[in-house]
This record gives sequence, C-alpha cells and structure tokens, in this order.
Amino acid sequence: SAPKSIPEAAVIQLEVYLDEQWAEVESEPVICDRQRYAKQVRNISIGPGANWTDWSTGTLSQSVRPHIWYFVVSDCRHTLANFTHRLKFEFHARQANGSEFSVEMKGMLLANALFLGSFIVLMHWFIKRTLAFAKSAGYVHPVIWTLASGMITQFIAQVMHTIHLLAYKYDGDGLKACEVLSEILFMLAQVIQTSLLILIALGY
Repeated sequence: SAPKSIPEAAVIQLEVYLDEQWAEVESEPVICDRQRYAKQVRNISIGPGANWTDWSTGTLSQSVRPHIWYFVVSDCRHTLANFTHRLKFEFHARQANGSEFSVEMKGMLLANALFLGSFIVLMHWFIKRTLAFAKSAGYVHPVIWTLASGMITQFIAQVMHTIHLLAYKYDGDGLKACEVLSEILFMLAQVIQTSLLILIALGY
C-alpha cells in the first residue's frame, strides 16, 4: 500500500501557463514536453515526511488584458516514488499594487463605501421625515413601519458587507461571519420590501 507521507526528499516542478497557450499545452502528447510552453518553471523541494514546505514566492505580470493563469505540478525528473501522491497546497496571490482584490472586484470597496455613505444620508432623511409625520399625525402607519424595518435590515447588511470588504483588503480572506450575515440580511430585506409591494398592489 502507498505510504501516507513522502518517504524521501524529492524535487518537483511548478509550471505556470498562460491561457493563450493552454490549448497547445493540452494538445501536446508528451507530457514532459509541455514545459516549453510554460512562462515559468520553478523547482519545489518536498519531503521527507508530511510537513509543509517553505513558501515559494514569485511574480507574474501581463499588461495587455486580464488573463487566466494555470499552475501545474509535475515530476518529469522522476524523483518521487512510483505510487499515487496526494499533495496539499496553499496559494496566495496579490495584484501588482498589493491589492488582495481580483480584477473582477476592482473598485468594489470604494463602490460599497459610497453606497453606504449615500444610504446613511437616506436613512437620516427618512428618520427625520418619519418623526415629523408622527409628530403631526400622532401615529406612524404600519406600512411605514414595515418599510423602515426593511431599510434597517438592508442598512445593517450593507455595513456588514463593507466591513467584510475592508478586512478582505488586508488579508485576502475577510470576515466570513460578516459575509454570511450580510447575505442573509440582504435576502430578508428583499423579502420584506417585496411583500410590502405585493400587499400595496393588492389594495392594502
């Protein structure tokens, strides 16, 4: 049976490919000849044992457009024993400017901060008008209470999401509890607002 750890030290290769060459890489019949398409080939020392290796750091750059990078581990030098291996890895990437955000999330923190600021202004105006109405009419209609609950729920969700993005900016992981809670509250706010619109449409 295969051992649960690497019995002897070995050196494997970490190969980095660009999406533009990936089709050619997959069409190459000789697996070890695929390295000629790699943008980088780096040696990684592993074993003996099952401990984590030292970090291997490097940089990749491409200024034409956003790309998909493929990372491949190979053992073309046959330094590993001849049995099936399962390797665990941890990958941490940053943008050239040090940002943890992917290109799809570029500007997301600023957009959320601006939205949150606008929401605070809206909440201030809404509360001010509601209190003025309650003072003049002597009561607040249930529809306004329902709308207020939906707005407060969405506001809390937005605060939680912004906090998550702030944490994500520094560690690339964020606060999972804030992220999950914000998603739940966002959905709850949508349910409240949708239910209110349906009730109004039905002639409440």
